[in-house]
Amino acid sequence: MIISNSKIVQVCNVSTSCQKDQLKSLFSCIGMIKEIQLYPDSDTLTSTINGKVGYIKFDRIDSVHGALNMNNTIFIDKPLIVSQVFENNMPDETDAIIYCAPLNPNITLLSGGPTWPSTVINRLVGQPPNTFIETIDPELTGRNLPPYPLLSGTLDISKFEEIRRTTFSDRGMKNDMKTLVIRCFLCHWCGLFKNYQNHLTKNHSNPFTNQSNNSNVAFQLRSSIGKFYENSKNVKILTTNIEQILSQTSRDQLSIEEKSPPGKLFQQKQDFIVPCNGILLWKIDNIKNQLNDMRSMITSPSFYTSPDGYKMCVRLYVNGNGIGQSTHVSIFIVLMRGNYDAILDWPFDFQVIFCLYDLTNQNNHIIESFQSDTKSISFQKPQTEMNNGCGISKFIPISVIQQDNNSYICDNFTYIKVIIRKNPIPTCILPYVMNIDPALPMHIQEEMIETAIQKHKLRPLKLTLTLKSSSI
Repeated sequence: MIISNSKIVQVCNVSTSCQKDQLKSLFSCIGMIKEIQLYPDSDTLTSTINGKVGYIKFDRIDSVHGALNMNNTIFIDKPLIVSQVFENNMPDETDAIIYCAPLNPNITLLSGGPTWPSTVINRLVGQPPNTFIETIDPELTGRNLPPYPLLSGTLDISKFEEIRRTTFSDRGMKNDMKTLVIRCFLCHWCGLFKNYQNHLTKNHSNPFTNQSNNSNVAFQLRSSIGKFYENSKNVKILTTNIEQILSQTSRDQLSIEEKSPPGKLFQQKQDFIVPCNGILLWKIDNIKNQLNDMRSMITSPSFYTSPDGYKMCVRLYVNGNGIGQSTHVSIFIVLMRGNYDAILDWPFDFQVIFCLYDLTNQNNHIIESFQSDTKSISFQKPQTEMNNGCGISKFIPISVIQQDNNSYICDNFTYIKVIIRKNPIPTCILPYVMNIDPALPMHIQEEMIETAIQKHKLRPLKLTLTLKSSSI
């Protein structure tokens, strides 16, 4: 299970005879490996240690998914225990050695691991002292493939199944590949790997005929992986486009320039510490009286995207503005002249998020967002005290906010939260973001948001990679 954004996996219960290159060879088929460590090394290995522990850092987070599927795989003489490392830092030997303690000597396969097919029969053949364990697999027989090699009759009966499943990363693997069943990617032929080259030479005149069997299999793998990443890229592009569409569903409603803005700035009087992190939590007092005055226009205190960043405020029209006039409450972001405008990048290019809080436990917040239009005059460098506002003319119906006992007004005040983001938040996780406890330190809130964004990015990449070959 993925628990963080770390690209490092821990591999416990590794055979004491395993070398770093062998472990790397096993996991390199999953994805590009940036770094690998195996503890303890041969110089510090003692008889009290029953298994080594390895750490593998992949180039991509999605490779971690594949690595976790290696859990319970028998490698050399032990089932591997694969898990994700929470932190994205490679542990040193001092931290890793605690995972090298002896395990239960009776362990074969972990709970939930693969099981031996019920159709496979193991029996004792021969006469003492020359007895052997024979394994009969109907699938091998049906394919006219060689049977499993005989095992010694003196072998502990509880160990032979584990040995049958064992993967050996050595030269013998090349010999075993001769019995690999492979499907031709140019026709419907299916047969042994060792006969594949003859099939290509005899039936297909193509650029791959003069290459080795390994090259043809590698071509299939590279081709499939290439298509996988191409499809993944297309999915990411499609997801980005969908998010942009969702966040700008109606140009008639979102990112509309303010009509007839006031000639000067009117700010609500209140005790206020100026935010310098791009987040404004605005408490509006005496809101019922404001609603009764249908000409009312309320301006928030100013705030900044950073201590040396863009200066802005929020303007709220109780009776609407522009296309929301008399039907909706309208809300606009207003860029103001700041002390650091001369060294800032223009035009202003950020995501703007508005949220009117539901003050009950229903969490039915009113949330709208848009990406600033860099061609709009509203987001150019201010030449006067403030620019025209730009935002949402139809933020919330007036009829909803004027209802008695509505969920957005409590004790004659309401809360509006404004978030300015350089890296946009996907629309679908905005409700989660608005439910994060504002009392948490900002770095904790940001970590929670980034974790949610990463989970959202991973969700659409559930593509299946299918190779046109099979093994027994």
